[in-house]
Amino acid sequence: MNYKNYISKTLIIISFIYLTILTYIGLSTPGIWSDEIFSYAMAIIPFNEFLEIGIHDVHPLLYYIILRIFFGLALFFNFENLVLISKFVSIIPIYLLLIISYTKIKNEFGLFTAAIFSLCILSMPQLMIYSVEVRMYTWSLFFNTASFIIIYELIKRPTIKNWIILTILTICSCYTHYFSAITSIVLYLMFLIYIIINKKELIKRWVISTIICCLSFIPWIPYLILQLTNVNSDFWIDPISLNSIITYIYYILSPATTFAYSNITLQPTIIGTLMLITIFALIVYSLKHKEEKEIIYSYYGLIIVILVPIIGIILSLIMTPIMHPRYLVPLLGIFWLSISILISKIYINKNILTAIILLLIIIGSIGTLNFIEIENQQAMDDKNISKSFTDIIITNNTTIFYDEVIPYLKLSNYYLNGNVENIYFKENIGQNIKNTLENSTNLGNNIYYVDAYDSNYEECINNNIKLDKKGTVIKYDIYEVFPK
Repeated sequence: MNYKNYISKTLIIISFIYLTILTYIGLSTPGIWSDEIFSYAMAIIPFNEFLEIGIHDVHPLLYYIILRIFFGLALFFNFENLVLISKFVSIIPIYLLLIISYTKIKNEFGLFTAAIFSLCILSMPQLMIYSVEVRMYTWSLFFNTASFIIIYELIKRPTIKNWIILTILTICSCYTHYFSAITSIVLYLMFLIYIIINKKELIKRWVISTIICCLSFIPWIPYLILQLTNVNSDFWIDPISLNSIITYIYYILSPATTFAYSNITLQPTIIGTLMLITIFALIVYSLKHKEEKEIIYSYYGLIIVILVPIIGIILSLIMTPIMHPRYLVPLLGIFWLSISILISKIYINKNILTAIILLLIIIGSIGTLNFIEIENQQAMDDKNISKSFTDIIITNNTTIFYDEVIPYLKLSNYYLNGNVENIYFKENIGQNIKNTLENSTNLGNNIYYVDAYDSNYEECINNNIKLDKKGTVIKYDIYEVFPK
């Protein structure tokens, strides 16, 4: 026990070093990339436009609403660095999980478990990167992890308060990310299995909580169907293969060397394989203690972590590929809490325990160094992209036409500042640009067309619009427009 107390104190100190690095780097390197700029733009565009674009996106809207609230508060207090605010909003769930770690987890499983979990939630692969990502992943991580923890409390203390907390967390999870919603569904099903086996008296309240969660999601179902239709018609994720499975495993076990902007394929690494072997050894060794309630609880957590990607793979095979490694991030709190419980609750001699802790610290340290490099590189890339746009586009008395919503949001809300009117058309691009050129009298001296993704260049030419290509930035062809 003295040895575990010593390690606990050491891990707490290391965790707060990681937290300081995470917070400093996240708030001092303000570069954001395409998906993050989409989040940023969704938080500042008019509310009617936010709803129009949001319901056609591939995610629910809760995260964007949270971001809009924080942007509103920042502007109310005359704080205009909204990129910094957006990074801060992503870090908040990590602080909340640390608070839970040293309250709920410490009370239920002991300081040693809390110390290991705080180390893992801050520094294990991908978590530090996504902690400052201006997306919904850390909020999904928080809702799913907190739900998993409150279920343990419900098993011991099935109070109305705990049922209400679980229900609210689940509703928030479902409105944050669809893979977070899948995780919540699997959580509830695993909880039901436990209830049927061990606590049948909880079935009634489980049913009530489930009905409330389902009813709360009914208003969003038409938009879910619309988004699924959009995904089925055109989505960017690669088909599932054996390499995909390997990638999922090493995505969460090997320190990231680069940020996964789009499709990636990862190969086995030595340190990732060591972590995988360690986890298998922990599971096998824990079977000697399989009757203990904490061990059983961690098994349920690991089963959830396995089932969710399996469901994602099955859906990808029968529908269209929708499973990306980063969609595993909402699961990682459940995963590392389960591992933390196994490490702390089964008897391991000092040498083996020290080796496991050192492996976690090594993985975290490598990940932290890579995180610093990745964030600095992203900030530099962001600066270069911004300069590339402003080198091409004059932002004084200017009109810009767009044929896709993503470049429209990015340029009109982030990359370009100045006296610019931005006009976005969903269809009939050439005809709409022609009509605007002929009927508007205040378009400005500089007129541009940003041709993105599915090119509409020929349609513009067929409508007698003269285009002069000025350059290409991140796959966007930029033309100066000369009306005839």
